[in-house]
Amino acid sequence: MGSTTAPRPFTFTHAELGETKGLHRQGDIVQFRGLPFASIPARFRQSVVTDRLPHPSFDATNPGPVCPTPPLPLIQFWNGPLPEHYPCLQSPVEDELQCLNLSLTIPKSVLESRTESLPVFIFIHGGAFVGGSQALQNAGREMFDLHDVVQRSMQTGKPIIGVTINYRVGPLGFLASKELAVFNKSHGEAVGNYGLHDQARAIEWVSRFIGGFGGDASRITIQGTSAGSASCHYLSFFPNRLFSRVILASGVLPSIGPLDLEAHQQLYDRLVAAVDADSARPSLDILQQCPTTDLTNSLNFDVLHPLIDGEYILNKSIKGASRGDEVLPTLFGAAAYEDDLAAVLLHDMKTMQPKSDAEILSRIQEVLSPNGILRAPESFPFDQPAVLDAYGVTPTVNSPSLDIPGWSKLLGHCIFNVPNLHSALVTSQELPGGQGRVWLYHHAVGNLYPGCHVAGAAHHGVTDPVLFNVAPDLIEEKSRESWIASVHQTQDAWITFINGDSPWDPLRPGVSVRDGEAAGPVFVFKNEGRGGQYKDLRDGLGAVTARSTPYYHHSRYQQYQTAAPNAIQTLPFHTYTSYNLPSHSLMSLFPGLEADSDDVVLRSFATTFAAELAHLKHASPTVESGTPSSQEPSWTPSRVVFGEDFTEVNRTLVSMLAVKWLLADQYDVFTSGQPASNKLTRASFARLRQFLLDRNPSPEDISALLVALAIDDIGKDPTLAQDLAPTLPTPPQDHSILVLAAAQAGLVPALNTLPPSNKAAVLHNLELGSRLNIAQLVQAETAPASLTILRDNPNQPDGFSIRAVVTLLDVAGAAAHRDPRGCVVMTEPVFQPYMETLTILDAFRKGRIPTPRACYDRILSYRADVLHTAGYARLSPDNAQDRALLRLFCMGRVADKDHARLFHEALQALDAASREDLVNGLNVDGVDDGVAVLPYYAPGILAESLRNVPDQSDASRVRVLTAFMRFLARVFGGSKPTPGAPGGLVERDLSFAQDVVHGDAFRENPDILARIEMDRKEEN
Repeated sequence: MGSTTAPRPFTFTHAELGETKGLHRQGDIVQFRGLPFASIPARFRQSVVTDRLPHPSFDATNPGPVCPTPPLPLIQFWNGPLPEHYPCLQSPVEDELQCLNLSLTIPKSVLESRTESLPVFIFIHGGAFVGGSQALQNAGREMFDLHDVVQRSMQTGKPIIGVTINYRVGPLGFLASKELAVFNKSHGEAVGNYGLHDQARAIEWVSRFIGGFGGDASRITIQGTSAGSASCHYLSFFPNRLFSRVILASGVLPSIGPLDLEAHQQLYDRLVAAVDADSARPSLDILQQCPTTDLTNSLNFDVLHPLIDGEYILNKSIKGASRGDEVLPTLFGAAAYEDDLAAVLLHDMKTMQPKSDAEILSRIQEVLSPNGILRAPESFPFDQPAVLDAYGVTPTVNSPSLDIPGWSKLLGHCIFNVPNLHSALVTSQELPGGQGRVWLYHHAVGNLYPGCHVAGAAHHGVTDPVLFNVAPDLIEEKSRESWIASVHQTQDAWITFINGDSPWDPLRPGVSVRDGEAAGPVFVFKNEGRGGQYKDLRDGLGAVTARSTPYYHHSRYQQYQTAAPNAIQTLPFHTYTSYNLPSHSLMSLFPGLEADSDDVVLRSFATTFAAELAHLKHASPTVESGTPSSQEPSWTPSRVVFGEDFTEVNRTLVSMLAVKWLLADQYDVFTSGQPASNKLTRASFARLRQFLLDRNPSPEDISALLVALAIDDIGKDPTLAQDLAPTLPTPPQDHSILVLAAAQAGLVPALNTLPPSNKAAVLHNLELGSRLNIAQLVQAETAPASLTILRDNPNQPDGFSIRAVVTLLDVAGAAAHRDPRGCVVMTEPVFQPYMETLTILDAFRKGRIPTPRACYDRILSYRADVLHTAGYARLSPDNAQDRALLRLFCMGRVADKDHARLFHEALQALDAASREDLVNGLNVDGVDDGVAVLPYYAPGILAESLRNVPDQSDASRVRVLTAFMRFLARVFGGSKPTPGAPGGLVERDLSFAQDVVHGDAFRENPDILARIEMDRKEEN
């Protein structure tokens, strides 16, 4: 039996949308990820709600694509292993036109009963309208995973349905200009604010379809944080609102106020000049036709602003933005320590060092100019001596870089705390129906995650880590009880409000905006869950704090006034989308790689890798599955280089050309020759391209990757083994070990072209490859003991990234001897298990999966899930016979129930002794249960066996499979799990059987395979 807490597939049929496949998680909660809610006709067009899923039986088990963004920092709050109950999620790919999708988190009972109608909670992520997505991950966990919130709602008897959404950000979501206005109007659609309209489309989709998932469309609450919160505030002034309640957290309309068209035009013109200053083409053509990365990365964006379009956004003030509709029930709140984000705005985003004094002063005015609550934002705060004195910044009014903490506090309050209070009071006192529909809160719970940039502080957006509570197991144990108490206090308040009740008393009438400290009641969330309702700000925060530094809880966080600047300057930021492609990804060895023709690139490869390609000319071809082409290809890479064909030269050069095709985004070339029924999808190609770019962000990295590809198979040259004979008296069968030995002996010239760090990474890649063949792991030729290399030598340079990409590209070139036009083998059914395996291996090497056996089981479970989804019985790797069958399925790339049925019949047709030997041999881990036998080339022999069947009837194929399994049982030679016995691995090369399965005698009688003499060449 498998784990009872591990996520399991769950299939649900929606009355209108059809069948959707999600994940059933701990606590009887089901999640569907990546559901498309709208389509984008083209860049800078308004999105359109979709009324169907892209295809039947939609797979919603992983995040959908996200909007491409400029390079932005992401704070790593935690880093640790995934708990058993958490899904091993893929990293989302960026896709400009496919990014509009949402995720649902639903109590399983609601889906099964189909009678309940629960309130719905829609969360909108932040990111300064520049970056972010609903699928942001920290150490494999989604930061906005609503599992814990929905679980808490069930525990408290107030169940809800959770929704998180994507929308367009950066220039793709918030660029505006006169040219774009004309363009949008020509299509009869709204002008600009594409990201906000995307959010409205998401809410529209939820309103239309949530009933089929057990939700109540009349009880939808929206909430966001930071820019997501400001978005919710903007949407509350839009016409045709399809939600009934609003929660605002660290962001209101004046926080990131809207700009008029003239101000937007200036940014538009700067962007056009940065993308293509010399072009005579119309500016809109330049921006519509340029690569996405040119659009997002050509300027440094840290904040973008919506557009005052006169139709949806009327004004930058609260009263001016209202169109007279009644106020919806709304929670207004901010964090106790908003200074941290303000400090980031005063630092260079790349170096995280303070900007110059002139830049800081200019930035303050830029940030405050759209603020609709200031009379003279162009001169504030410099025309207010009392404010400067209150914050202690008068001495540095001309040199603000000398007092970043003071200016950050002032700016943080001006952007978040004061606008929040102002907006709450104006909404309550001056907008229609506002009285009794506004609640005020102050969030002072400190972030206790070990990676928090301001340890223990209630920083900007702190409601997110508290509310979502994604990684409580990574909170220090002595503080965990306190943390959970604070989490529950926040979650319970939100859940109460989402269910239509009052979490505390609403703002009372009669308090002037000018007398903010008398505003109340206010609920103050505190550490250890000890928060409560206070009659007003003065009572909740203290009179001095409320008046001179609003919302700054001095008694708990005053220590951070001096600590903050040092913490900010050393934030553990990392860049997650720094891909300046295609114009800046050119490999240093081959300038123009992406633009040159394939022939030109091949000749460059031949010059640089002459010694390596010479080895490949002598290499023995690998046992490959696949039907030989019926006609000789008219063009091959080997002929371009050498004038004649060499199998392994073609294979390697197509793998290297695949780098060019991916960098140049040449989907049609990459997939040339693939069968239409199994062709790699554009989405998967984009995912593969992103995978390459993530792991090779610089020209030096691309160079190292090409070197790794060029040398990966030179060990197949018999003369190399002869050269190494003095150091390797017993040459190994695995050619990867020979490559490593040759590299260590200085016999690989290409390595010397690399900088030391890249050379070290390539060598580590070779070491990994010598002990773990990932392709063989995907096909279950290996055993769990092979995985230990991923945990060995943690201080070595990281070659896993290179090994992962080399593995994929090696598969991409595998059929080049048959058809070199493209990557024929890298089809959709091949790509998916490889990517899943690499995702699992990455989680294992980072400690998120505890043991080699658990890691191997996840790979087998993936195959089990694929087949179960296809209608086959559920198999568990914990059952010995199931485990053996799953390994056989992997060897045969079995992905449909009919194919699986034949394998099962063949296994049952074996005599009892052979079946026992086969099951035993396929169940040895090789860790501490004896020596595991690795049947190398078994998948190739199996594939060739099935091709040489006379009539392709089920009975004939079962007979062939039975003969193969009996042969494999003999290969294992009585190996079986022996708990406590010394572990180890033995390689057995089955290529000697290739001639047998190709022959006519086998075609007439496949049983001869089970009787051929065993070749016992092996290596420990």
